[in-house]
Amino acid sequence: RVRRGGYRFAAAPPGFAGDATAAIVSVQGDMLCLWSANHALGIEASAPQRFHVAVGRNGSRTRTAVCQPHRVRRVIEDDERVLVDGVPVTSAARTLRDFAARLSKRDWASAYVDRWVEEALMRGIVTIEQLETQHERERAMQVRRRLRRLIDHHAGRGTEDLKSVGEQWLRNFLEDRGFPLPQFNIRLPGTDHDGDAFWEAVPLALEFDSFKYHSTRTKRTRDARRQRRAQANGIPIWPITSDDLRKQALRDELEADLARALAPLLRDVSAG
Repeated sequence: RVRRGGYRFAAAPPGFAGDATAAIVSVQGDMLCLWSANHALGIEASAPQRFHVAVGRNGSRTRTAVCQPHRVRRVIEDDERVLVDGVPVTSAARTLRDFAARLSKRDWASAYVDRWVEEALMRGIVTIEQLETQHERERAMQVRRRLRRLIDHHAGRGTEDLKSVGEQWLRNFLEDRGFPLPQFNIRLPGTDHDGDAFWEAVPLALEFDSFKYHSTRTKRTRDARRQRRAQANGIPIWPITSDDLRKQALRDELEADLARALAPLLRDVSAG
């Protein structure tokens, strides 16, 4: 026991399990924030070395081996507070704002921040509208500029329409290779099925086939019906696997196939 109501974990890094977490939060601050919130919300798999908690202007700032308090200069609103396993945690949008206020220029410019936002958007735990709300509430100009650039970068890129990591890999692959981006998870014309990625002008649809979501008999039957209905309406569906996006030889082959299939679109883009 560190103090009454607060307990130190024997293992490092500490986990986020139950009463002990709540006890530390109640002693040291109002809620988990920053890196601890990042982990508690499921964005980052590895737990931080200590608990990071938000404290008010007059709250305790005592740092211990297990707890790192952070003084909150901007009031945490009701919609910026969520419960994870009964423990209060700053929301994804508020956590991102706090990162914008505390990270160094170098860290903020790293790919980590974009990956964090893409993951949060894809999983639906943050929206562009919530980030806009954070921008509107903010008074510090540097934080406002950082949030504005982040919102402008991600708004309209389709991240919020992605439903799996595989679709994110596919979108990143298309961007890296300079292909026009398709519409993601949109209803294919003439069918009652959604396509993972769809270029209506070609037309061409891509379906990311993962073992987890396409291995059972029911799902195989559903996939066969989707392909049949789409092809009956003149829309070919190409299956894409994780190997197609992660192994260099298969990536090159996929790029060549898409270059031929999307040639009319590529000509339109090059023509302005």
